[in-house]
Amino acid sequence: MAHDHVSAGHPSEFAGHAPGDEDEDGGIDFQALIAPVRRRWRGVALAALAAGAIGYGVSFLVTPLYTSHTTLIPPQQQQSGAAAALSSLGVLGSLAGGAMKNPIEQYISLMQSDTVTDRLIDRFGLMKAYDFDYRDATRKKLLKRSAIVAGKKDGLITITVEDSDPKRAAGMASQ
Repeated sequence: MAHDHVSAGHPSEFAGHAPGDEDEDGGIDFQALIAPVRRRWRGVALAALAAGAIGYGVSFLVTPLYTSHTTLIPPQQQQSGAAAALSSLGVLGSLAGGAMKNPIEQYISLMQSDTVTDRLIDRFGLMKAYDFDYRDATRKKLLKRSAIVAGKKDGLITITVEDSDPKRAAGMASQ
């Protein structure tokens, strides 16, 4: 005669967990989590070494850029007779002179003008250095690698230039 034997199993067996997956306090067993990594440790180590080797190789392909900073005090401009008359009008003067820029903004615009950038291109041989055939492309790259910013509180102008040659970066920033 066959006996049907029904046993009451461990509660975690019914929840989809194997016995021993939980600690005594009901938390997850660290050993159970790390077991798949232990089985495939060679693959994990090989992937980490491959990623490190690729990163090391790529670091030699990337050209380093050197950054040079120069800070200028903008020249103090004497007010012309017309500007003095407009400033004495108060609000009406500001409406009439609305097209006039701040002198610092004018100085920054001058430093970013085609005339100044073309002189830098010629002086430092940037068309050859950047490997461009056209001056316009060289000018765009120079403007992309440089920044001219006016300080909001102190009014100082900071020029920052990045280049692959540290001497050329310092020379362009100081010009």
